[in-house]
Amino acid sequence: MKILAITLSAFAFLIITPATGSAFSIPADTASVNDSSDVPEFDFSVEYGTTRLYRGIKSSANPYIMPSFVYASPGGFYTGIAGYVPLDSGGFDETDLSAGYEFSISRHTTASIELIHFFFNNNKLANSLIKNEMELYLCHDFGRALKSKLYLDFDFGKESTDRSVTFDNSHEFVLTDAEDSRVTMTPAFSITAGSLNLVKKVKKEVLNSGFGLTNYDLSLSAGYEIGAFIIDATGAYDFPVEKKLPVLQKAIKSDPTFYFTASITYVIG
Repeated sequence: MKILAITLSAFAFLIITPATGSAFSIPADTASVNDSSDVPEFDFSVEYGTTRLYRGIKSSANPYIMPSFVYASPGGFYTGIAGYVPLDSGGFDETDLSAGYEFSISRHTTASIELIHFFFNNNKLANSLIKNEMELYLCHDFGRALKSKLYLDFDFGKESTDRSVTFDNSHEFVLTDAEDSRVTMTPAFSITAGSLNLVKKVKKEVLNSGFGLTNYDLSLSAGYEIGAFIIDATGAYDFPVEKKLPVLQKAIKSDPTFYFTASITYVIG
């Protein structure tokens, strides 16, 4: 069963992102084309996370929950909404609206284009200067060997723009595959390069950050599918690139960070 999931880059909060991912994106796997060509799909999901990161920078150390909803049409169009709720406040820090289109290039290659609009109630978040994002996504499945994903993100703010490239590689180990249930284990590695002009924590010190490596991630995900439910848990380490951009060394003080996410999704379709 394929689902249209909002990962912290489908809505791209690009940390693994995805188990990530893009700028929040929205989100982390992006949309997947439905197995059935004539049945729409509705996904309801709730995710818990320990830490919010943005391109190697800790945006918030507070645990959060992220409720989300996605609709995917039979033709490849999808739209969704996601909200980030820190557990220390109980209110929405951020709400993301997304719409996109995914299509098949070949039997093992898919691509998508997604537009995201951000609403922030907390202007202290590292990415709160971003108003809109466009994400281009390409995925090729090498079968039993590897699944590779490429994300191109373009972020737009009032005064500046950012761009980034994320290359993600993963391998899914199927532990059990019964008629009505499935258990998987997926290690992944991703690396991101980009600019940081719109990062809140460096805005006052940097007007043009240039383009360079920002961070890389190592993650391990466990997935369990049963009936219409999908349960996923991911542990990951995010490593900022200390000497990525000389102009940013004094502005960014980030250490390698471990974070954990767990989600449950109910699929109709």
